Amino acid sequence: MRRLGTLWLMLTLIVISLAVREYYPLSRFPMYSHFDSKSHYLFMTDEHGVAVTDMQHQFMQTAIRMHKMHSTKVDKIRNQPGNRHRDHLEMMREAGPPMLEQMLDFQEQRWSKRRDQSDKRDFKRLDLWVVFLHYENGDDDEGPGLRRERHHLGTWPPEVAREKPPSIVAIPTPEVLP
Repeated sequence: MRRLGTLWLMLTLIVISLAVREYYPLSRFPMYSHFDSKSHYLFMTDEHGVAVTDMQHQFMQTAIRMHKMHSTKVDKIRNQPGNRHRDHLEMMREAGPPMLEQMLDFQEQRWSKRRDQSDKRDFKRLDLWVVFLHYENGDDDEGPGLRRERHHLGTWPPEVAREKPPSIVAIPTPEVLP
């Protein structure tokens, strides 16, 4: 009797799905059929201008998680009264120093529980950077391709600021496919 009820429920859901023309998960169309032509990513550099690549080990956080935490901070700033029409990069810069402090708090929490701290890095300085990527069709002299812009979002400790992005983190532009 229970199997018969389950069968009727499944058949009812199939008929409703067909009636509203919703075929997921049996659709032949991809779930993500549109990709934006703009994107960005965040990264940190140490006092030597070298990208911090061992974030998971040092801070127990991945770069994607750091990106989500930073986006949450930017959203909180945007949702404050009067900030709705502020420049997005300006809000990202405002959220940068608190983000770096939060990452250092994560590092302190992680290493306070470990006996062996031989591979802990003591950062004298951290910089947070954003790279905006966007694809252009090539209406200008450069032709079609991927364009990138780097911006400094914050420094820890806050008294020190880096003037230009470190050259070690240069990103090669991939070849453009026709």
